[in-house]
Amino acid sequence: SDTMLLISIAPYGKNVNVISIPRDSKVYIAGKNKPDKINHAFAFGGARLAVRTVEEAFGIKINHYFAISNAGVIKMIDVLGGLPIYIEKNMQYDDYAGKLHINLKQGEHILSGKETEGYLRFRHDSYGDIGRIRRQQWFFNALIARLKDPTVIVKLPELLKTLPEYIQTDLSGYDIAKFLGLAKGIDSSLIQIATIPGSPSTKGLISYWIIDPAK
Repeated sequence: SDTMLLISIAPYGKNVNVISIPRDSKVYIAGKNKPDKINHAFAFGGARLAVRTVEEAFGIKINHYFAISNAGVIKMIDVLGGLPIYIEKNMQYDDYAGKLHINLKQGEHILSGKETEGYLRFRHDSYGDIGRIRRQQWFFNALIARLKDPTVIVKLPELLKTLPEYIQTDLSGYDIAKFLGLAKGIDSSLIQIATIPGSPSTKGLISYWIIDPAK
């Protein structure tokens, strides 16, 4: 899984807290007896194993999970009519084997679904994955703002029809509609966003994010 966000939503959406879990975080995958990257949990056992791993690694209870594929993100943004967002710098990258082509210019833009995927996946600068996490957080804020737009709210029924093909979740269609409906009442300025503290590993051949337990 490229992106892992731990989201806490207060009753009625009065405030929202978001914590990014770096995908290279070194933890024990639930049921495994040696350390690994936390994003491998999804590869080994889908969303359910990812949930168990986060619960055991951080000592918390996850009430619900929602996993969406890259293709689902592209479709979602296109259904919503694009994503208005500020791009902080030029982004250029081509991966012909992975069929990923990114060519984004600095400034205010309305991104298509495919452009949004490139924005979320870009990591080829001096900030690497931490820079990408920052953009994923900005995406979350931009998506909340988009869902509050009256011209977008009328498109939510179409979005709900489209999503099931692209997601894994334990939420019912009613639950998803309820959370989407909460978005219009969320004050974006009150959304608290953070990243699990740590630092890149400097030893060994595998790059890990070493979590700082005290922080």
